[in-house]
Amino acid sequence: MLVSKEIADKLKTNTLYNTVALHSPDGSFEDITGESIVLDSFSLENEIVEKELKFGGCIASEMSVKLIDYDCSALIGKTVQVIITATYLESELYPSDDLYPSNTLICPAETGTVECPVFYGKIQSAQRDKKQRNIVKITAYDAFYDMSKVDVSLWFAGKENEDGSFGYGYAHYAKDETFMHLYSALYDKWEDYGVKAVSYLPKLDILSLPLNFDDACVEKVIKNISLSDLIQAYAELSLCFAMIDPKYGNLEFLSLYGKQSVDTVDSYKDLSFEDYELEPIRMYSAKFADKKTYLYGSSNDFSWYVSDNILMRCRTTASDIGAKYNSANFFGSVYKYRPTKIKLFSYWWLEAGDKYTIKTPFKDLPTIETFVFNKKMDGFITTLTSKGKKRLGKEIKENEQIQ
Repeated sequence: MLVSKEIADKLKTNTLYNTVALHSPDGSFEDITGESIVLDSFSLENEIVEKELKFGGCIASEMSVKLIDYDCSALIGKTVQVIITATYLESELYPSDDLYPSNTLICPAETGTVECPVFYGKIQSAQRDKKQRNIVKITAYDAFYDMSKVDVSLWFAGKENEDGSFGYGYAHYAKDETFMHLYSALYDKWEDYGVKAVSYLPKLDILSLPLNFDDACVEKVIKNISLSDLIQAYAELSLCFAMIDPKYGNLEFLSLYGKQSVDTVDSYKDLSFEDYELEPIRMYSAKFADKKTYLYGSSNDFSWYVSDNILMRCRTTASDIGAKYNSANFFGSVYKYRPTKIKLFSYWWLEAGDKYTIKTPFKDLPTIETFVFNKKMDGFITTLTSKGKKRLGKEIKENEQIQ
């Protein structure tokens, strides 16, 4: 959650007004504030899961806003941080106990403000409105947008030379190293795209495990992969989601494991949800050594987590990571949630990856607990979505052997 629980409770009932400002972290342009921003044109989308539960993340956040009477051509390529400022009453005002005049002087209510970064990225385009020429829509994405366009296939896998020999890449020379070596190599890569630090490391530590890459598998598997593909594959093996932190533009690895509900929603504009929750994940299926299948679990009556991970498919083994998942209590109900879509007035402080509670008017289901997989803001109307199935991995054959 982007603000503390104490502040969130005040914002729910005592918000006076919200404003949006575009800030330049490197000082390349002056702050753009309300006078230049078209009312309610601000839009922001964050996402960690597109459909059913799948670890990894690396989905670029998108922000757009319309500016009026502003020269936007100089903004393209600039780093921008979006800051929401909320002004609220510190305490609630109540009517008098009676209707009679009083000599008591009532002091005006005190107000508080909170400034909160909600996006950090680069402005990619500026499009002039066809009807109102003085209005320009700018669109920005976080660092994963650029990293998704960087092909690292040659760096990672190598290529065949003109004389028929093969020029090996990173995977060949590092195959006897550990995941710590790969993490360091990726760190050097994402630094080139403005990500200078890591705010949070993965909760599940696989850094000491050997890479165990196989040259033949690497050659078959690695075709047209991007830098974000490699980061996503590493994050998935660590059972987390890679995101860009809106405060500093750092990379953060977000884990859902052990998450507690951060806030309770008791009023909303619209709500829809499924009649089921995700069945506990008790089985794990992964491709390794190109097309071999590793299976681990205890029963076919629950969910399979099915992984087709490019790093795992380059490895000659999968059991060491499977053992890590088992020791980390990966199997069970820790990722249980109800697929939900809710539209809210405000609640902009909830972010992708948060677990939250919804109060409903239904006696048979008074509350819902779910995750924010997708957050979309249109002005200050916030839509939170978590898609999913009742049972993951139905495609796994019932008669396949479980290791």
